[in-house]
Amino acid sequence: MGKVDFREILRLDREGLSKRKIALSLGHSRDTISKTLNRAKRKGITLSDLEGLTNKEVELKLFPERKKRGEHAEPDYEHVHQELAKRGVTLTLLYDEYTKQCETNGELQYSYSQFRNKYTEYAKCKKATLRVVHKPGEALEVDWAGDVLYVCRDENTTCKAYLFVACLPFSQLIYAEAFPNMKSESWLTANVHALEYIGGVPASIVPDNLKTGVTKHTPSETIIAPGYRELATHYGTVILPTRVRAPRDKASVERSVGICETWITAKLRTQQFFSFADLNAQIRLLVDELNMRPFQHKDGSRRSVFENEEHAFLNPLPTIPYEVPIWKSMTVPADYLLEIEGCRYSVPYEYIGCVVLVRITRETIDVRYQGTQIASHARREPQKEPVYKLEHMPENHRQAIKYTEEYCRQWAVGVGGKIEAVATQFLNEPGPTSQKTRKCTALMRLADKYSLSRLEQVCAAVVSADHTPSVETIKQLLASGREVFIAEKCFPSRRTPQFCKEKGTEL
Repeated sequence: MGKVDFREILRLDREGLSKRKIALSLGHSRDTISKTLNRAKRKGITLSDLEGLTNKEVELKLFPERKKRGEHAEPDYEHVHQELAKRGVTLTLLYDEYTKQCETNGELQYSYSQFRNKYTEYAKCKKATLRVVHKPGEALEVDWAGDVLYVCRDENTTCKAYLFVACLPFSQLIYAEAFPNMKSESWLTANVHALEYIGGVPASIVPDNLKTGVTKHTPSETIIAPGYRELATHYGTVILPTRVRAPRDKASVERSVGICETWITAKLRTQQFFSFADLNAQIRLLVDELNMRPFQHKDGSRRSVFENEEHAFLNPLPTIPYEVPIWKSMTVPADYLLEIEGCRYSVPYEYIGCVVLVRITRETIDVRYQGTQIASHARREPQKEPVYKLEHMPENHRQAIKYTEEYCRQWAVGVGGKIEAVATQFLNEPGPTSQKTRKCTALMRLADKYSLSRLEQVCAAVVSADHTPSVETIKQLLASGREVFIAEKCFPSRRTPQFCKEKGTEL
């Protein structure tokens, strides 16, 4: 164990961390954390009171008696106990580290024999098992059973059925269900069904460190899988995984797994099932039988204790049931379209080449990057046309895709007059849609270049001349800059007296 950082202990406590999390974060024992926090509270010492003090001065401010008495520095026996479990670590090595730490801090140290005897006494207590008294509605412990059942797909093939088991530690109420695999979707579905079975939500859900539920679990950091964290948020509970390789942290469900392997798995071992629905129907009957069976050494049953003493302490289930999504990790390609179930959906082009997490439900497609949602689409049936959102596209792509036939018609109606007549004629021509919209976009560019009023005059002249309009003709007429004589100049068959007089020609 390193030097005790009293100031950091107080800071983390102010941040709202539990004593257990502070101990994991700083590598100290919970006893050290408790003593420090209790002493600071009793003496009314806050972080602001410790500014400018060294760590040794902070210690003496909290524990002034250590200066008065020539006390030996107490080793952190919890740390010693944990370190001895590591390969190659001996008590002699740990004593050497302890003495160097004492020399650095200027503290009195125990002799090796005292160090060894004190640790031996601590280790005897460590071997004892604490009987935990559970509170009603406090937790739901969940796990997969080790033994499997089988479902017949046909005469020659079978598939494994993995048994999910949940248990309420207070009443010992059991829930079990079989699934074809132990993937994330099955795990989340199993948790949802367990909560529905007990008809409420406990304060916490306690799994072990399975990959589908816990992404990372170290002494200083715990990261819950996105889907599992979302489930907990929906139900208003928290996920509290056990310590790594500490099955006693969820002893109730471990014991329930053994019960289920005897009274469910072993009992059904000789029966044949041809679907998971049939298998789970039989499992439900056996689970109900287990929960109704009287206790051997006390009155009542799991079900009666749950109904009479625990159910009232559960929080109500949310009104809207949780829909278990499918999660996929995908890399955004160069066209920034993710192909999902036969349809392609856009994401912001800035994420090209990035690995994103896709959440798929019956109704929606959500895309997340490093925990932040970057795109959301209503789910579509399989189709060839990709589903774009304009805000996901770079500017040049946005302009190219904007000019649809519908957009061109809306523009023409908005402008009105003879421009609308010409644009409508373009759009009603036979041929590919892209060719027709290209003509309309050319009209839009001419309006931007020469103004709508000049374009209106030219279009009016073309329409009045009963001439089939073309973009090239309209462009040439606008470029001439003489809108007054446009019709006469371009359509000699419709010459007027005024035109002939100016040009010295006859009608």
